[in-house]
Amino acid sequence: MYRYKVLVLFLVMAILLIVSEFILSIVAPPRHIRAGTLDSPKAKIYGWAPLPDNHDFIVNPDTGKKSYFVTNSQGWRDVEHNFKKPHGILRILFLGDSNTWRYVPLDDLYTRKTETLLKDKGFNNIEVISIGACGWGTDQLLEALMAEGLKYEPDLVIYQFCDNDIFDNLEPSENSGSNSTGS
Repeated sequence: MYRYKVLVLFLVMAILLIVSEFILSIVAPPRHIRAGTLDSPKAKIYGWAPLPDNHDFIVNPDTGKKSYFVTNSQGWRDVEHNFKKPHGILRILFLGDSNTWRYVPLDDLYTRKTETLLKDKGFNNIEVISIGACGWGTDQLLEALMAEGLKYEPDLVIYQFCDNDIFDNLEPSENSGSNSTGS
């Protein structure tokens, strides 16, 4: 009798969880934030891409706080860089997805902090360049490296890998971009 009650309790809880998940998916569907749009000139190469010279914001659904961000003329969350490497400069190119993109002030990105830290340590001939977008998989980042990253003549390429990068390659429907930045 005791096992029967435990089994019934377990089944009822499982059914309630499934029903709750279903209701929540309708009432409050998860937001897949993608830093890019199908309207970007680079969308033909990458599937979707950030817009160049974009000024936008995203609202944290938990706090209501707005985070403002800008992209450079190439559509990256970075300062402007010329493709031609200046003489005597060591270039480090970072490739990554949401951890590299981040909806935080530009100076708070780990790529900008890396350059600042290196320069504070006396390495004034360093230039850090950042390429990537939220939700990109290894396939899109390889395309970005080949199509654009190598044009910057990097001396070192660092790939910011996340455990979800492999799955971003396997689920293209989840990562097909959007029609507006940040949604």
